[in-house]
Amino acid sequence: MATRQELFKLLDQRFSGARAKELATKITRYGRSPGSSGYLAATNLAADEMRAAGFDFFETVDFPVRDAWEVTEASLDVVSPEQVRLIDLDTAGMCVCSWSDSTAPEGEVLDVVDVGTGETPAHFEGKDVKGKVVFIRGTLRRPGFWEAQKLAIQAGARGMITDYMLYQTPGVRTPELVPNAVQLLRLQVRNKPVWAFSIPHTSSLKLQELLANGPVKVKAHAACKTYAGTGRNVVATIKGTDLAHEELLFCAHTSGTKPGGNCAAGVGLVVELGRTLMSLIREGLVPRPRRSLRFLLVIEGAGTNKYLDDNRGRVKDIVATFTYCSAGNDQQKTKSALCLFRSPDSVGSYINDYLIELMQASPKDAQWVEKDGGLEMSLISFIDLFYTPWSDNTRFGAEKLPAPLFMSWPDRYFHSQLLSADVVDPNVIRRCALVGGVAALELGSAGAEGAARIASTVSARSMERIARTASDYAGAGRNGAKAASHIAYIVNRDVAAIRSVERLAQGEADLRCELETIQKGLEEVAGRAAGQEPACCCDGSECCGEYDSIIPKRAIEGRAGRWEGLSYQDLLSIGRELEAADKNSGFGALRVIADEAWNFVNGKRSVADIAQAVGFEFDLDIPAHAIYRLFEGLERSGGLKFERI
Repeated sequence: MATRQELFKLLDQRFSGARAKELATKITRYGRSPGSSGYLAATNLAADEMRAAGFDFFETVDFPVRDAWEVTEASLDVVSPEQVRLIDLDTAGMCVCSWSDSTAPEGEVLDVVDVGTGETPAHFEGKDVKGKVVFIRGTLRRPGFWEAQKLAIQAGARGMITDYMLYQTPGVRTPELVPNAVQLLRLQVRNKPVWAFSIPHTSSLKLQELLANGPVKVKAHAACKTYAGTGRNVVATIKGTDLAHEELLFCAHTSGTKPGGNCAAGVGLVVELGRTLMSLIREGLVPRPRRSLRFLLVIEGAGTNKYLDDNRGRVKDIVATFTYCSAGNDQQKTKSALCLFRSPDSVGSYINDYLIELMQASPKDAQWVEKDGGLEMSLISFIDLFYTPWSDNTRFGAEKLPAPLFMSWPDRYFHSQLLSADVVDPNVIRRCALVGGVAALELGSAGAEGAARIASTVSARSMERIARTASDYAGAGRNGAKAASHIAYIVNRDVAAIRSVERLAQGEADLRCELETIQKGLEEVAGRAAGQEPACCCDGSECCGEYDSIIPKRAIEGRAGRWEGLSYQDLLSIGRELEAADKNSGFGALRVIADEAWNFVNGKRSVADIAQAVGFEFDLDIPAHAIYRLFEGLERSGGLKFERI
């Protein structure tokens, strides 16, 4: 096997960011709602590219999509007290919320009723909205629109207009900073006689001004259809040698909005990466890997579930997954960084430390000022961050598979019509792909020697984490018992990561003694740093005793509905409880907290254990009672049951 730097050089010579962007650009021409005609057209474009690359195996797998949806014409105008165009389909392909009903062919002229944020029944009290249009004002709470649309439908509204902007980031992404952005939104309640339009901030301000001065009528026109569509998974395989039954999986999704350059860039990356690796292997420039490399294009979520269900017997043989959701954003235009969102701690894998090492070793772009020749500086921001359940990585993580996600964030134009091909940067795609490509070749052929080297990498980085954590607690004068518990958590997680390399050795050599030596050294460092045994870590603000004796146990297999069994008001209340415990938490953190809390449920950990683990993973103080309330919803919905010991 070539050295790591030689592999980087080979890949860099062959991988074409321009070709990846070219495919992404073609895909952005289509509205790609799951199962729709535009989605199939885009998927077939990518499939043709894959087929032409000459993979060892290539197949497409079709499956039904019950509620495929698309819109072909749309416009929204104020017609009284004056004529104002608020939005139309030519301006923004996502201006009609997915799964909206059509209007009458000639359009519909209706009164507009302002219901504020529409998140509670009180917002609708005393307002006649039956057969009318409600104006729903956006909030920072992503599920707020879901609740508002539910209440609007219950109240008999015919239409909705909203100015929601999801995932706002101060200084980067706010309605004021991106006033023309139209947010992709979806109706959660489907097959109802109701339509909804998403409008930009500029139109919202005008509508608010008119509503403040008297009655307003709008004319809405939308030609939509919901029908039985087709999903199509595209699977291309580079077959391994002696360990061909094992696989590394590279995943992107062809579903998305129009133009959706962020999602499309991931497809371009995966197709071009697969083509590059296949050509290098075919020409004998790199050896065929021992494990198979599989490249998967899916409907985000549904297609991944289909792949996992169809290959249930092989899931245990997936060594690692790599998801590319938005891996090519122009960093200046979108105000973003390329992020490795780590595989969740609940999985216990070496993959995070290994990929971070590759990120740091990947080719750079500019030379140091004090040195002639060589490239030592990166002009692309590439960082690692906490696990984030954005995309298909969520599905893989729920299967206990290593599940890193490559994605650009923050994204000034996230899921808006401004994410055109013009904001896709082939250099960012290239940088991301080089890391995945070297990982494919190294992990694809790793044995005992490679496993031991990765274990040493995890150990070294773990020691850094332990030292940094000890310093953080000492500097802040925080609870010493909590510091010891936090360090114990790091050690337990990192020992699991070190042990996870054993499957790479495949019995070539007995690594147990070597790994036990590494583990012992790590525990000694941790013992010195902690200075005391872990104890109650509640800083005196809460007693976890009650929740130490409550063990949640799964009643279903796979992934649970994140907030099943909970009302929106329940979520608001839990969000307030989280914020009271930690100002950096709150409603905005509910999604990732709930997701990873479920992942940690193994029938042995208590509610208090899980609250502590999730808190340490995301650097948040999380009260056990909040986790218990999340689990109560899952208990009501049949997802889990409690055992009290």
